[in-house]
Amino acid sequence: MAFAAERLQKIDNIMPNFYSFATQGDEVTLGLEGDPMFPASYRGEKRPVGNIVKLQGQAGERSVEIRLKDGTTIVAEEDETSAKKVWEFTDEGYRGVVQRQRANLKQEKEAVRYRGIFGENNALQKEFVDLKEEVETLRKVMFTAVEGLAEDVSNSSADAKFAGALMKEMREYNATYQAIEAKETFDFSDDDDEDDPN
Repeated sequence: MAFAAERLQKIDNIMPNFYSFATQGDEVTLGLEGDPMFPASYRGEKRPVGNIVKLQGQAGERSVEIRLKDGTTIVAEEDETSAKKVWEFTDEGYRGVVQRQRANLKQEKEAVRYRGIFGENNALQKEFVDLKEEVETLRKVMFTAVEGLAEDVSNSSADAKFAGALMKEMREYNATYQAIEAKETFDFSDDDDEDDPN
C-alpha cells in the first residue's frame, strides 16, 4: 500500500511544487493531508510542526532544514515518499505562499507597464508568464490535494455525502476555471489607464 502507484504519483506531483514555493520561515507540518499511509498517531493536533530555516540543492535534489517547535532540527529531502518524511504547508504557511505570489505578480505587472514605454519587453513578458504559471501550479496542487481528500473520505463511507458533494463541486469549479483560463490573453503593450487605488 505504501508504494501504490496512485499514491506515489500524487506525492511526485505535490513535493516538487512544495520545494519550489517554500522559503525560509514558512511554517510546515509533517505528512500530507489525505495520505492513507499517514500514521494515526500523528493525526490532528499531534502532527509535528516547524519552520523552514534553510533550503538547498537543485530541482529534483532539494532539501530543507526544519526546526520543530521543541527546538529539534531535522532535514527533509525532495525525493522522499515515506508518510513520516514528507511535509506540507500549514494553513498559516500556505497563506504566506499565496501572499508572496500575489505580491510578485503585482510587482511584475507594474514593472511591465512602467517599462513598456521603452519598446519590446520580451524578457519581462516571459518572467510575467512564468510567474503566472507558478500561481497556476499552486492552484492545481491545492485542487489535487482537496479533491483527493474528498475522494478518499467519500470512498470510505457511503454516508460521506458532504465529501462527495465537495468532490463534485471541486471538479466542476476546476473545469470552469480551465475554460476561463483558455480564453485569457495578455496585453503587454503600454497601458495608459490609471492604477487602481485599491
